[in-house]
Amino acid sequence: MRPEKIYEQKPFTINDIALAAAVVCFHPLIGIEKSPVNPQKAVFLFEDSDQVRELADKFWRKDLFVEASEYFSNIKFLKGRINAEQV
Repeated sequence: MRPEKIYEQKPFTINDIALAAAVVCFHPLIGIEKSPVNPQKAVFLFEDSDQVRELADKFWRKDLFVEASEYFSNIKFLKGRINAEQV
């Protein structure tokens, strides 16, 4: 069993890998944890900031533009982190 991680402030959580890959283009990932709702799913953790919230809003409004190769690399990176951490 892993010790629970402690954060200075509550992180902004994202449970959608597509959104997380887009946000990683602009903001660093601070962690990945198991979903409390479905332990077979991952939750991506980011610093809770106005910038991250705005990126998420732009993504869902289809108003966020990222470089395609960077986005694809981020999806592979996140999948690798999930597998490495056995989330």
